[in-house]
Amino acid sequence: MRNHPLSSARGAAAMYAIEFSPVCDSHARLLLDGRAMRRFTPLQPSVIDISARFAPERARVEDFIRGIYHKSYGADIAVRYPTLMSVRNAEGEVLAAAGFRMAREEPLFLEQYTRAPIETVMGRSLRVDIPRDEIAEIGNLASSGKGASVFLFAAIACYLLAHGARYAAVTGTDQLHRRFEMMGLQPSVLCDAQRSLLDSEQKSWGTYYDTQPRVLAGSLESSMCQLNRLLGATYQENGVTLFPRVHKKSFKGFFSCG
Repeated sequence: MRNHPLSSARGAAAMYAIEFSPVCDSHARLLLDGRAMRRFTPLQPSVIDISARFAPERARVEDFIRGIYHKSYGADIAVRYPTLMSVRNAEGEVLAAAGFRMAREEPLFLEQYTRAPIETVMGRSLRVDIPRDEIAEIGNLASSGKGASVFLFAAIACYLLAHGARYAAVTGTDQLHRRFEMMGLQPSVLCDAQRSLLDSEQKSWGTYYDTQPRVLAGSLESSMCQLNRLLGATYQENGVTLFPRVHKKSFKGFFSCG
């Protein structure tokens, strides 16, 4: 999953690709515009790693997430997302990480805040009928800084779209909300995230709830189109560009950016 510079017409490495490990005989990669990325971060990550529950590298990613939350909020959290994604440099150091789960597979942590099924709350906010099968939850977002999270946002959007999700919900701090808006991602606010609504672990989050966290939601297709405009982000699988795919008709697995 290492990045590979792609030469521009002038010979400069303006574009590069970050490879995803082959899954079920498929080969995928995320293409990014290097010049556009440099407006947000000086980093050039070497690896994007996806860790399931029992993956050998998972413990290191969990330690990174817990370390960031402890340093930032004095928190001592448990990392329970079934899948973790991490961005790493050439030395293997984790720069940013997050967890995610599919709503079709299990209850969402943030449904403690919404106090109703996420598809109901999200559908009401976005004014569209949203099947639960098409929703993913993102959480435990952690970054060491210098804009590493920008790569994470693009990679997660691509991965989730490729695996059947069309909408995502995340519990984010006020700072994360402003970061999304700065990038033009304009998520909808579903509700405030209140510590008192947690069934357990209320004390384990330290000062996290002082940051005014809220549940945010939005369309992954719209987000990917914006990331394409902003960063040149494009997802390819087996040599075919899946999204964003610029043509007039949209169908399952493909969509156009108008």
